[in-house]
Amino acid sequence: MMGLFHVLPLAIAAHASFTRIPSGNGFGTVVYDTKTARISDLREHIYDNVDGNTPTRDLVFDSYFGLRAAGSESWLTSAKVDSASREAGVITIVQHAGGLTLTEHYTAPFGVAAPSLLMTIEVKNEGTASIDDVHVFSLHNLHLGEGDGTQGQRADWDATHTAFVHHALQSQRMVIVQSFGTAPAHHAVSPNNPYTIVQSGQLMTSDTDSSGDANDIASGFQWDLAALGPGQSATVGLVMAYDPFSDETGLFAKTATFINKLGPADALLTEQSAWAAWLGRANIPLGLTADEKHLYLQQLSILRMAQSREADNPGANYLPQGQITAAVYPGQWDIAWVRDGCYAITALARAGFLEEAKAGLEFMLRAKSGLFQQYVGHPYRISVVRYTGNGTEQSDSNNNGPNVEFDGFGLFLWAAGNYLDAGGEPSFLDTWWASLSTEIADVLVALIEPGTGLLGPDSSIWESHWDNGGRQHYAYSDVWAVVGLNRAAAWADARDGVRAKQYRDAANKLQNGIRANLVGGDDILRASSESKSTVDAAVVEAFNLGVVDPAGPVAGASLAALHSSLFLPTTGHGYKRNQNGSSYDESEWIFIDLRMAAALRLAGRTAEADALWAWVRDQALLNYDLVPELYDPMTGDYAGAIPMAGFGAGAFINAAWDRSAASSGNDGGAPLDGGSSDGGVVTSPSGCGCAVGARGLARLPMIVVLTLIAGLLVRRRFT
Repeated sequence: MMGLFHVLPLAIAAHASFTRIPSGNGFGTVVYDTKTARISDLREHIYDNVDGNTPTRDLVFDSYFGLRAAGSESWLTSAKVDSASREAGVITIVQHAGGLTLTEHYTAPFGVAAPSLLMTIEVKNEGTASIDDVHVFSLHNLHLGEGDGTQGQRADWDATHTAFVHHALQSQRMVIVQSFGTAPAHHAVSPNNPYTIVQSGQLMTSDTDSSGDANDIASGFQWDLAALGPGQSATVGLVMAYDPFSDETGLFAKTATFINKLGPADALLTEQSAWAAWLGRANIPLGLTADEKHLYLQQLSILRMAQSREADNPGANYLPQGQITAAVYPGQWDIAWVRDGCYAITALARAGFLEEAKAGLEFMLRAKSGLFQQYVGHPYRISVVRYTGNGTEQSDSNNNGPNVEFDGFGLFLWAAGNYLDAGGEPSFLDTWWASLSTEIADVLVALIEPGTGLLGPDSSIWESHWDNGGRQHYAYSDVWAVVGLNRAAAWADARDGVRAKQYRDAANKLQNGIRANLVGGDDILRASSESKSTVDAAVVEAFNLGVVDPAGPVAGASLAALHSSLFLPTTGHGYKRNQNGSSYDESEWIFIDLRMAAALRLAGRTAEADALWAWVRDQALLNYDLVPELYDPMTGDYAGAIPMAGFGAGAFINAAWDRSAASSGNDGGAPLDGGSSDGGVVTSPSGCGCAVGARGLARLPMIVVLTLIAGLLVRRRFT
């Protein structure tokens, strides 16, 4: 069998191929595009749609800085981006113009409890001669109106807050654009368009206080810095913040909490420090290199950006709090899928972020579900696919009907178990036992077919839809049902002995059904009983979770078949997901690469596992530490939704723990094999193969480590 596996020469090297860098604060998301050198997005939610009929708006067409020095001026969109990097939620851009070095920072600040953007620019003279006539400009091209966003807007100057207040005329949408620290010397707004002023080489010498009611307006600031001598620098900045109901007083109060008595440099330091403190809580698996530790922490920052901090409003059927989207915008899957969420929750729990993991679980337990009971056949608690932003179950449909997936039931029980194994609150089980048992585990038992011993057919992981042959008896759903029922059985031991036996018997029946119906005479585990002529990489979870012996003959034959049929020789690296033939299927799937790496490692194929891990790692390090959904199968370029959360950042974090577990024989208290801990009793004691970051921020390599109390800065910067 060893001869069937080999590491191909690297046909394509890791390389940069993505230009859009996100930042998010749980309320909204911003994006800086290095290709066009500007902020291209400020979105009013982290999710793509409120209720299935109300798409999330992009509030900013674009925003950026400009510079005048020694009589020459331009917007910085025309200057080369010399370096770009992301440290957690803070984006750093370096440009040069007018003999000056310009260091810009952009972030969606966690210090402002609203969709928001902090923009700062440090202008530094690194030459030997003084540079005079230095001015900095900013442009804020907001789209709050109707139609394409340009219709029906107004902006008015608020001298008290040194801010423009932008309004939509036909709704209550409002954005404040507030300068702080050094006050701008001048301000302009359409029809005295600041873009045109700077583009024509002029200064904003005439202040404009109001646009009046108009279409397609933009506002801007001008800071006069006079001359900068050798080694001198100055920093200016602004914050944008959004409120959908025109609560101007409340919104200024939110920004004041963050920027009150702070200049832009100190406000930035505050945000960096808050990120460092949050990441300082992380458990870090042993065995990671410095770059891998850095990348691991950056994935945690993506998961934090992907989780909603919006407050629930049950009276308005608005329950967004805690949901974790499958991607962070600009990734198009910024929707709360159950499956992706469970991988993300498990990653958060293993890393020690128990509050966030619990919030992700309780979002799904509180959310409105049961809308597809006619397909499931029983009352149930967890969505059969995903949720809209307001916490309502959602599925997509086409000519083959809706997607109805049963794998999420088992996945959710597994994720809840991982939360408890990592030290989650024991009361979680008592609080939610009725739902966990009657509305999830009992549903899995009821779905088992007496004849096959498998769950009834469903749409499963690749969302094949319900009708016309789409739903099948998928291995992926059955594997997760085994894992979830074993979890539920362990919890039931102390609560309901009858259910405990019922769940274990059902798990055993499913395990036998998998062997009898999904494994052929060639020992290859197939994706479904209806598709025995093809192979599908989704089956690797059977080996990763111990439902099928990861070192046995079925695993060996299956991994060989997957390599033979799905490995991509063109790039010389990873795997497509199956043999269905669409361009989506034929792309390289990063989630599959990382889950294949885990299975190969368990099978003793360490070199191949390490090669997959290294390929994903090296690509991410060259693409702002973002893990995508796909690579182009011909070029290895980033493709699909970028960045992914559960299937990207979460998969990377879980892979890091899997590697550590394989080398140390211990998983740090979060087993992936359907362990039996109950109520937060951690099955793995001390010596878990993890480093607890809360006991020392110095353990965070390549991350900005700032504490306001100690006044320390430990930073390794990369470009």
